[in-house]
Amino acid sequence: MQHVEKTLKLTNSFVVLAFFAFVGAIVTLAFPIRMHLVEYETTVQTVLAERAGEALSIAVSRAVEREWDSLVAVSNSLDTGSVDRMQSLMDAVAEASSAVAWAGVATPGGTIVAGSYGQRVGEDVSERRWHREGLRGGSAGSAYSSQTSPITGAAHGLINMSAPVLSATGSPEAVLMYSIEISWMSDYIAETAEALDVDFFIRDQQGQAIAESRQRVDDPMSPELSSLLDGGHKVARLISPQDGTPHVVAIFPKLIDADMPDFNWRLAVRVPAMSSNSSLRDFLDAVRVNVLILLTVSVIIVIVYSAGVLRPIERLVQNGLRIANGEDVYPLEDYSSRESTGLTKLIATLDQELKKRM
Repeated sequence: MQHVEKTLKLTNSFVVLAFFAFVGAIVTLAFPIRMHLVEYETTVQTVLAERAGEALSIAVSRAVEREWDSLVAVSNSLDTGSVDRMQSLMDAVAEASSAVAWAGVATPGGTIVAGSYGQRVGEDVSERRWHREGLRGGSAGSAYSSQTSPITGAAHGLINMSAPVLSATGSPEAVLMYSIEISWMSDYIAETAEALDVDFFIRDQQGQAIAESRQRVDDPMSPELSSLLDGGHKVARLISPQDGTPHVVAIFPKLIDADMPDFNWRLAVRVPAMSSNSSLRDFLDAVRVNVLILLTVSVIIVIVYSAGVLRPIERLVQNGLRIANGEDVYPLEDYSSRESTGLTKLIATLDQELKKRM
């Protein structure tokens, strides 16, 4: 009897087991849910970074392509037989476009014969890349980090775009060149990036910085991001630096995608990584009502099952023990389950046998 008294009742053991099973299920599900949230967040942010980078590339490409189309249109209409007309046209180009810092015309030999506001006329540019490639069909993307504006005199960066001026026979009569303000392009890119709510880094093939914005993550370019950008492959990844803010990046090996000579510029788009802990709390808050409902239903099921199945068995066992101890007890009957039915028959048989012996 002492051993029986020290043993948990069937109903109590079932309640304890149900409780630990419920808690264990919640704990077991919490880890995979957390991992799924982290993976889902990274995927969503990666897609957002990629879409933002594509939108940024399209916007910049269209802006630059407009200047290239202007260059080609001017080269097709340029009258190389009149220096005065060329000079007037170069002045008009610089006045008409806020992007163009300077426009000029050079002879096939490399001497500038007309330039915006008379600047650089007579200069020998035969060794310049834009002149050499301009004679062969056109060039774009030569960036200089510390040139001086021929108009404002301020130090700034320039991007040179050039195209040949062809004769009726198709031979180059001159080279037309636009110097585009990098500040104009970087401001345009920054406005677009701000609208898209992303940071960006633009580098040329040599790793020279063209433009960047760090409004969302106030950290410099991480070594891992720099390595990905130098790799020249389209990739998106979560970066968690030891000293810095975790962020998601998308790399685009070709920023300018337009019908013009390739700039060979690379773009990196960066957004701060979301906190998985806060997301997990938000998720748990969202499902808290459902968890409470599930807990309530579980408790009701335990109570109903215990009252309808387990407690009758306990009463039958207690009744059987009292009969076995010689007490004059009327045997209970219960048919709530197969076990209860069996115990009822067993107790009735035991009671009859004891009474016969008495």
